[in-house]
Amino acid sequence: METAACGLSSNQNSRCVYPTFNTTSTALLLDAASVTATDVKLKMFHSHRVYRRAAILLAGTSSLAIALAAQAQDATSIGKVTATGQGMTQQQIEQTAPYQAPTTQPLDATQPTSVFSQHFIENNLAQTGSYADVVKFAPSVWTTAENGPGLSEANVFMRGFVDGQYNVTFDGIPWGDSNDFTHHSNIYFMAHNIGSINVDRGPGTASTIGNATFGGTIGIESKEPSDSLSINPFSSFGSFGTRLFGIEADTGRIELTDGTRAFFTYQNNHSDGFLQYAGQDRANYFGKIEQPLGRDSVLTIVSTTGYTDQSYLNGATKSDMAKYGYNYTGLNGTPGTQGYYPYNKDWYNVDFSYIGLKSAALPYDIVVDSKIYTYGYYHLSNNGYGTSPATNTNGNALGLFKRNEYRSFGETLRLSRTFDNLEIRVGNWFDHQSNERTQNYIDVVTDQALVYSLSPAKVKSKSAPINGLAFTRQMNDSLDTLQPYVEAELKVTPAFSVTAGVKYNYFNRQETAPVQQSTLKPFDGGKTWTQAVPSLVARYEIEKNWSVYAQVAQGFLAPNLNTLYTTNQANAGSASPQTTWNYQAGTSFQSGRFALAADVYYIDFHNLINSATATDGSTFTYNAGGARYSGFEAEGTVYIGSGFSTYGNLSLNQAVDKATGQREPNAPDATAVGGVIYNKDGVYASLMEKWVGSRYGAQVAAACPAGQSFCGYNVAPGSGLDPFGVLNASVSVDLRRLEIPGMDKLPGAVLKLNANNLLDTHVINGLAAAGSTPAQNLWYVLPGRSVFATVELKF
Repeated sequence: METAACGLSSNQNSRCVYPTFNTTSTALLLDAASVTATDVKLKMFHSHRVYRRAAILLAGTSSLAIALAAQAQDATSIGKVTATGQGMTQQQIEQTAPYQAPTTQPLDATQPTSVFSQHFIENNLAQTGSYADVVKFAPSVWTTAENGPGLSEANVFMRGFVDGQYNVTFDGIPWGDSNDFTHHSNIYFMAHNIGSINVDRGPGTASTIGNATFGGTIGIESKEPSDSLSINPFSSFGSFGTRLFGIEADTGRIELTDGTRAFFTYQNNHSDGFLQYAGQDRANYFGKIEQPLGRDSVLTIVSTTGYTDQSYLNGATKSDMAKYGYNYTGLNGTPGTQGYYPYNKDWYNVDFSYIGLKSAALPYDIVVDSKIYTYGYYHLSNNGYGTSPATNTNGNALGLFKRNEYRSFGETLRLSRTFDNLEIRVGNWFDHQSNERTQNYIDVVTDQALVYSLSPAKVKSKSAPINGLAFTRQMNDSLDTLQPYVEAELKVTPAFSVTAGVKYNYFNRQETAPVQQSTLKPFDGGKTWTQAVPSLVARYEIEKNWSVYAQVAQGFLAPNLNTLYTTNQANAGSASPQTTWNYQAGTSFQSGRFALAADVYYIDFHNLINSATATDGSTFTYNAGGARYSGFEAEGTVYIGSGFSTYGNLSLNQAVDKATGQREPNAPDATAVGGVIYNKDGVYASLMEKWVGSRYGAQVAAACPAGQSFCGYNVAPGSGLDPFGVLNASVSVDLRRLEIPGMDKLPGAVLKLNANNLLDTHVINGLAAAGSTPAQNLWYVLPGRSVFATVELKF
């Protein structure tokens, strides 16, 4: 019996399968030359590290120039083939550039986008890793993950924007801390459950939802359940005393329930971590169910919960690293001291669940995609107040006990309707997050509360039970977000389309605080902000496998909770939201041999929020200054033949303060990736290097003339960071597909080896915190070489 996508087939006798509503799936196009295999032999790299690393970078980045030169000759297509492989064998699909590419940009992209496939993630990411360990390979993106892959929270920077200035979504749902829109990269979602990751380096269109469209979106997608019944135990062992055990069970397609598919995963890992006294224990449960409802609809249920116990890390000074080793943390093994590692711990319990409905069964040919969700975050931390082996004047080991708990409830709703050459899309995102935060001084040895004196700020004596003076933070706050939008895509011609839209942003913050953070005073109040942001995109399809686009869009960053921190409630939330105007243009080209993309961008950031002191001594926030970001980005994969391809990307970036002309922090002048990949007959191997250019870690306010409160920012003295490169390698073998004479089939298993920082490069790669002097700056260091071996059995 014929199979067809539900609601998309005119054959009423065909059996229903899952409807497809993903309009950004990448099509594979083959040219005649790509079908013919050529014999390729890889030369051995020079043994010297410099030449070896230069060769890898050159091989990858030169692929862009080679591909562009050959593009005109490669434009002849032998037919369009969807990502499902219709009309092609699996072996043919594997021998294409789009399949082997670490990143691709969809042919229907409307802004600079890099998509990491499940295939790349499964083969190149250690089982302990997080989304941060994947996105670092995208153009203009770099990260600091100082304890090893997924073994601590990572900082991710995109075009110089920091976490909290861009969105992170899971299956299209924005998530994160409501106080400043930051994310905890390694505690919600584990590598085994990720299907793909989209890195959108721009604010998107009106339908792009989130509190921080300001700097772009990292979109994590869960993987799909399998069509086959299976039970897959897996285990990983490696550097830093890392061990991980897990199991996945797939139901396969259950015909008795009209095609239900589901999978459930449990995994548990322990690691001592790269840094001294920086261990981690983590457990996670994940489940996903897809249930067809008739021919035109599917219901999806996803739920995950996890626990993480890891060390609290501050970074270290350069002088301490010189004395005690580059993996020094300030933590120690001496009980009774503030730096004793059991006194410096973070405990997290998290959950994330949603019920989603996609349907083309509504009247008037309306298509709906809606999700109702909730996620929770419960964080306790016990941190020594400073990490020197000392006690306070009363003989107590001084520390801070912090509790941060929040829960979000929300819904995403997307409706679309096509009228001949016009598609109308309307929708809305609603989210309510309530948050409780407390922090108080304790004796970390006895866990006993200590009374906190406001003037002078120091510990006075022990106190039990805890009273109000023991708290330096005792707050309840909430954020309500509402983002309705409308956009229309007009096909002016079959090849040329224009998309215009507007999104209305509504944000309401409320806070009740017996002891407000920063001010240490009571507060009861709130603020509402609103703003409409437009977007306009033009896209032209030069050929079926080659398109160009241009975008103008406004990005938006909702004010952080700290805009309410003031001793005069009349000043609370006095600043307007920060915004960007983004101007971007780019192109995407794909065939069997090439997967190429390039873009240019200019971003005008204004309404920078600053704080000042009023004549009555109270603080307030206001808008002043901003920055300009501009650059060029390119990425490309060239399929050479016989299973080999080469990959490279390059970004040239500039970010400067408008007032002073000084560079913005965390914005490298350039980034690059280069590497080679082999993928054939169940064997995968890659060798890739990420290079990050020079940058600064912090900025300081520029001196102002009398009577002027803000004059822009200058580079902070001593915060400069040198360029660095990291070489990674991966090898995996699928024994189910390995052909050995005399054996029909080997046992069902996948063997994988991942090596990070293969050359064991020791370099300071990020600023953890700026000190009062450059000598007191705290720094992050690149983790040393790590190797992880994974076995996954297939039953």
